[in-house]
Amino acid sequence: MSLLKIVNKAIVLKNIHKQYNDVIVLKDLTLSFDNVGLYLITGRSGSGKTTLLNIIYGILDYEKGDYYLNDFHVTTSLSKTEILNFISYVTQDAYFISYLTIMENLMLISEDENKILELYHQYFINDDLLKRYPSQLSGGEKQRLNVLRCLLKDNKIILLDEPTSNLDSKNSQLLCEMVKKVAQDNLVICVSHDEIFEGYTNRVIDLEKQGCDFEEESTKVIIKQNNDIMTKNKSSYKLVANMIKDKNTKTMNALITFMFSVSLLISFMCFNPTDKIITMLDKQVGLNYINVNCPITMLQECQNEFDTLVYPYGSATSYFDEPIDESESAVVVMRAGDYEPIVEIMTIPFDDEKFKYSDNLAHGTYFINDNDIIIGYNKARQMTSKNIGNLINTPYTINMPSGEVDFNIVGIFNEFIDDQAEYFYTAFGYENYNDSIYLNSSYTSTFLNDGRFALSEIQQEVYRFNAYFDDFSIAYNISKKYHQDKKIDNSQISVDPLTDSYTGIIRSFTQMSLFFIPLIIMGVFITLLFYAQLSILKNTYNSEDLCVYEYCGFKRKQIITAISTANVIKLAIIFLVALIFAIVISLISNYYLYVNNQLIPLFTIDIFISLIIFALIVLVSIIINFLFFKKIKVKTWYQLLIEKRDLL
Repeated sequence: MSLLKIVNKAIVLKNIHKQYNDVIVLKDLTLSFDNVGLYLITGRSGSGKTTLLNIIYGILDYEKGDYYLNDFHVTTSLSKTEILNFISYVTQDAYFISYLTIMENLMLISEDENKILELYHQYFINDDLLKRYPSQLSGGEKQRLNVLRCLLKDNKIILLDEPTSNLDSKNSQLLCEMVKKVAQDNLVICVSHDEIFEGYTNRVIDLEKQGCDFEEESTKVIIKQNNDIMTKNKSSYKLVANMIKDKNTKTMNALITFMFSVSLLISFMCFNPTDKIITMLDKQVGLNYINVNCPITMLQECQNEFDTLVYPYGSATSYFDEPIDESESAVVVMRAGDYEPIVEIMTIPFDDEKFKYSDNLAHGTYFINDNDIIIGYNKARQMTSKNIGNLINTPYTINMPSGEVDFNIVGIFNEFIDDQAEYFYTAFGYENYNDSIYLNSSYTSTFLNDGRFALSEIQQEVYRFNAYFDDFSIAYNISKKYHQDKKIDNSQISVDPLTDSYTGIIRSFTQMSLFFIPLIIMGVFITLLFYAQLSILKNTYNSEDLCVYEYCGFKRKQIITAISTANVIKLAIIFLVALIFAIVISLISNYYLYVNNQLIPLFTIDIFISLIIFALIVLVSIIINFLFFKKIKVKTWYQLLIEKRDLL
């Protein structure tokens, strides 16, 4: 609540005694100050000038004596915190938030822009100063703006501590003229060694004499206590927005971004090694099918489970002369070789998108009709000594179980070599890929209604299919799901394991992932340690910002919360930049290694791991802020500034 009181004196000090250890600084000092006017306090260094100001401002205790502010007894009727509603303090150095313009700095005191401009024009002519940053101003300009900032608080008492100590004579004179004008409506108490002030005041107190060399005057002035600065809830949102503007730590942010990027790249490199080798196999070999064993009784389930099933007639087919009697319960032993095709035959998907090397054609096209066949390169050479292209669209008769069947040659494959050859061998060890004739799955699907083409094992008829997928990763996961153990239960769908050459590689890479985990932890730990050190340096460097915000009337808790919030927001921005950078580097590296050189992709982008790293960094940031501000929570903004200047 505002207090309206008629008083004779603004400040009365009676028998104030202050000493540091055994050194007496102020001994039974008695002074009084009128409600308006400029008082100059002089004396040699160590005579207690700044000590006196600090006692008046309520930030320094004294051993004995009485202190009255506007007739209120300090420490009884008026707390030291409430003194800030009456008094403004101008320190030797003018402190502003370096990353805010002067107008933005002044608006920390008052959000009324018209009020700021009106007061500003009473003491300044050029509006250009308001648009500048503190680093663009001279010491004199900053000190005069410092006084202006005090006036915005509407406090009627202003304390000046050596305001011209860092100014040249011209700027000192400008400041004195401003202070003299301010003192016409306010009480200004100035501590200074500068004799220039003596020309602007006839009220001088020499502390060495412990007295006043002028006759005290008594005036009655109505003084209104202003509670706005201390009690008004200033906007936390604007406070956070101001802190985000801080661009003074560009180098630090660049280092943090770099460390975040390195940490992310390490995690991308070390995680999911199995996926990396599977991706390589998919790229190099193009394997996209597996062998599926499907009981006749579960044929429909197999067709529902697997999108593209190819009955591989010729590759592993046994044929029975007579259909199996379904009512017969006796064990039927498989008789391999009851029917052997004269030529090497393989069956591949009718759909060219499912067969990896459907475009590896020397002549002709891929399948168009059910009775179309494609012949291997060596087989074509065996069939003619002339141009093998002449074989296209010629009939070819094959002795099938149902008799001789005429097929049409529509294509001739190029010779399969290296990775292409591996494609046929990987799933079921077939090696005669260049000597084969290739039927299409649309034709062999007619055999599914003929029980003679089922393999019989352990009282159960089983079809063997090739199931095709879009890529190897899907085939690999399905293979793990239906992996056929040593004890075969042919009442269920099962999948033959991949060849040992690939399962061994995958198993080795999976085991290697255990060795990558410490590397990831170390990378994240180093990043967090590096960030922690930079954060401590940043908080120490920017501690004066905390002082300025508190000096402008923001509550300590509000400032700390805003700093923590701003840090998290800036961290999110920095981390996003680092993540984008890491993703770009990963994609470029993978493209170079994987696309051009057919090597294992080095990085696997993992957003989930990235979010975990970000959460750890945010947690570290919050802990550091908490510990740092806990150390200084009992100190006033003035004490922090004194420490900043390394003065006692």
